[in-house]
Amino acid sequence: MIGETPTAVVIVDPDASTGKIIAQEVVKRGSDVIVVWTTEENRGSSGSASHYQPQLRQGSTLQETADKCQTAAGDREIVACLAGGDTGSALAHELATHWDLRRNANYDDKHLADFRNLRQVSGSRLNDFEPFLQQSNVFPVIVKPKESSENAKVCREATTAKEHIEKLLSYNSSVLCQEYTQGQEYIVEHVSRDGVHKATMVWVYDQGPANGSNNVTFGFVPVPADSKATQLLLCFVRSVLDATKVENGPSF
Repeated sequence: MIGETPTAVVIVDPDASTGKIIAQEVVKRGSDVIVVWTTEENRGSSGSASHYQPQLRQGSTLQETADKCQTAAGDREIVACLAGGDTGSALAHELATHWDLRRNANYDDKHLADFRNLRQVSGSRLNDFEPFLQQSNVFPVIVKPKESSENAKVCREATTAKEHIEKLLSYNSSVLCQEYTQGQEYIVEHVSRDGVHKATMVWVYDQGPANGSNNVTFGFVPVPADSKATQLLLCFVRSVLDATKVENGPSF
């Protein structure tokens, strides 16, 4: 990446975990870091990038933001634009597209039509769930907060599901209701470049009932690379990555 021309990498909303590591690795490889914040709130919530300069705020338009970055870069060539956290994903993709840098393509949900997925619905009102719960073949279902698994409950009929939805909505902004599936749960980690996917780790959840809850996570257990489960999982996950046009970056 490093040649005679000095280089810079734009990192959008670097958080205290992923963003911090990305910034460190960029510097190790000889490039300078240009930090862009989408909001002042995101800047204030992260203390990981305060020593990197320059620090820019997103402009009112994409062109304005790109111009700010180009001005800050000076004679340095911007060679990459990366998201330093979830909140920076959209702007990082837009800037990378604007500069024609390595990125993932946009995809249409129709590319996922051939893949079996969990039936689910989310909402902020009980009425949002009525059509879903009227399906006789959807039960049992899991009802839980959309952003976490805290107080998740297996419901085997509509009345119980509605009661738990109402309970969760009393202190959550949104709730997720999805069909319940039997079997082990895995995490499959990849990193990709130009459509070539490399697996970095496969984990299986160590879960079970405890303290009155149905599915408590006790930890994660590495799965051997040569196991049948790993080979099946890698084949499926890579098919999904290709279908969703995830060609660059980490995924799990």
